[in-house]
Amino acid sequence: MYTYTFGEQGYNPFGDYTDDFGGTSSSCPGAAGTIALMLYANPDLSWKKAREIIKDTCEKIDKADGKYDSSGHNKYYGFGKVNAEKAVRKALALKTSASIKGKRDSRPAAAGKNQAAVKIKIVKPRKETV
Repeated sequence: MYTYTFGEQGYNPFGDYTDDFGGTSSSCPGAAGTIALMLYANPDLSWKKAREIIKDTCEKIDKADGKYDSSGHNKYYGFGKVNAEKAVRKALALKTSASIKGKRDSRPAAAGKNQAAVKIKIVKPRKETV
């Protein structure tokens, strides 16, 4: 067992930083920041879609011995290392394809031979007395 003297701010005595920051303590802020960037790129993402993008764009760690299951998950590495650039690009691509599809779907449909045009009359509601 060895003793460790903390620096002035509570970190490394050689420069007040830590070089020992891993596991979920370091991965969670990175994943959260990546999702924030994804939502900035595409505010319409659902949490399920954001999770799917993260999962699909992760880079596998230790491919040779990682023993990832059929869904691409490993009990030690999860789905791998988060790749923020790939995730944001995919979120942006989904926004672009969704907006193109939305524009296409919002066009009025052409009336066919057996379809009649429908007229809508807007009336003001009556004021009811009691």
